[in-house]
Amino acid sequence: MEQLTKNIFVKTGTRGCNPGGVITSKGLVLIDVPGDPAYVDDYIAEISRWGKVLYIINTEYHFDHNMTNGWFEAPVIASEITQDLVPTNSDRWMKFATKALYRDPFTVPAPEKYRQGYPTITFSQRLTLRLGEHTFQIMLLPGHTAGQTAVYVPEEKMLFAADNVSTMGGASLHDALPEQWLESLEYLKKLDLRFIATGHGSLITDKPTFWLDKQISAIRDRLAAVKKFKAEGLRLNEAAEQYEKMFPAEEPPPASEGFADRGGPGFGFFPLLHLYQIIGGNTGL
Repeated sequence: MEQLTKNIFVKTGTRGCNPGGVITSKGLVLIDVPGDPAYVDDYIAEISRWGKVLYIINTEYHFDHNMTNGWFEAPVIASEITQDLVPTNSDRWMKFATKALYRDPFTVPAPEKYRQGYPTITFSQRLTLRLGEHTFQIMLLPGHTAGQTAVYVPEEKMLFAADNVSTMGGASLHDALPEQWLESLEYLKKLDLRFIATGHGSLITDKPTFWLDKQISAIRDRLAAVKKFKAEGLRLNEAAEQYEKMFPAEEPPPASEGFADRGGPGFGFFPLLHLYQIIGGNTGL
């Protein structure tokens, strides 16, 4: 557990996302939850010393950010888009995906357990939550997913950016809205920031604007390349070959996250398939 201030904690080095939260005078607000049910009980025991969990805020619908919502007796806040998409994480899909993504697959919760953690409080663009001395500015900032949410706590100069920001290089574009992602990152640069909690890997504790600009460049470069491929009439398999030469596999997440090897030939196919479908013009499929 990394404690960035006396009130801010983030759990890193575990399988799934980096879950974190804020200790308020009224209780705890969690931003995402452990991805792996195997250690959620330990996580609950660890944070219980700081008080009762009052709310969970889910930053996206991908299951590694919300799989264990149902273990907490607290309402879940999410964007309306995320609420609509969470049910697509079917039992069959999660069992398939965890086997594909992780060397040692998660034990997927029973469907009824997963449904207990569906979001029940939603917002369309912005939601402000005030608890004690803390303010939570909960914002729809599309990017890594359409319903991507960021949580800014101005009293702590703390941003929970989840998978919209990474220190590992590259950009996870397989489900993204890249043009809106760039707009979202430009907006984040206007905030008074000291810390950024990323969705995976290292946290940002220095030079937040540098890392935001680095993320912007990574997305712009990949988006420009794909637009060029389409303009040249390259079919998807031809574009994937070029993409992999231009953008070698990024630095992998920490070994503690347990991902299967996704490098090597073919790693660029799925983000390209998605981008070819959402960028105008001939699909090239």
